[in-house]
Amino acid sequence: MTTSAFTMNVNSNVRPERASNWEIGTNLRRDNLLTDDDSAMLKFGYFDWSVKDYIAREWGTTPQGWSGMRIHNIDSAHFAGLEISGRYEVGGFAAELAANYYTDVEFCRTAASCENKSLYADYATNQVPPRYSVDLTLTQKLMDDALTIGGRVSHVGRRAIGHGDVTAQGASQFIALVNWTPYTLVDVFAEYKFNDRLTGTVQNLTDTYYVEPLSLVVQPGPGRTFYGSLTASF
Repeated sequence: MTTSAFTMNVNSNVRPERASNWEIGTNLRRDNLLTDDDSAMLKFGYFDWSVKDYIAREWGTTPQGWSGMRIHNIDSAHFAGLEISGRYEVGGFAAELAANYYTDVEFCRTAASCENKSLYADYATNQVPPRYSVDLTLTQKLMDDALTIGGRVSHVGRRAIGHGDVTAQGASQFIALVNWTPYTLVDVFAEYKFNDRLTGTVQNLTDTYYVEPLSLVVQPGPGRTFYGSLTASF
């Protein structure tokens, strides 16, 4: 077996990061919205996160003439977006929705050079979140609430930004992107309660091929998977 790695040169001039984050949102709740016994909740928010002196990684040469990787500060990094969640209940039925959307992801080498792409040789290459994601879960209670059946649909969009930097020779990206593309997953589940508890779940019902966002290796997620459990108390 053979291995190879880059050495990391010391950079004594690195400054600590300083984060400035703020969020604003609202919660709405309403009973008897459509019928006399239902309830609804909606939460909406906006977030804005800024990191001053963001610590990145680059390929460089020391004053002593050593070439290699080193950490250093860029001016800043910025992340902003929207979040929404909601729940509706009526009788034994419930629907839950959760979604988020990034309006801006950017890295600024200097205050005047902000770009919507990750940086050459930086770990952030594979730390860029999806532009958006949506989850919808539906459940229904039956048999005097002894049986609960339900399903979940999850959709993940593309990366929020690309990775435009390449090597000095222009041959390829220094850190390759882990290739994950938009995907949709469907899960179904059931839970039956008597003296004990019996549950069953089928994840990725449609056997979709996908790679999870922010993965550091091209490792596909689980295919169609069945789970079952029986819990008893003595």
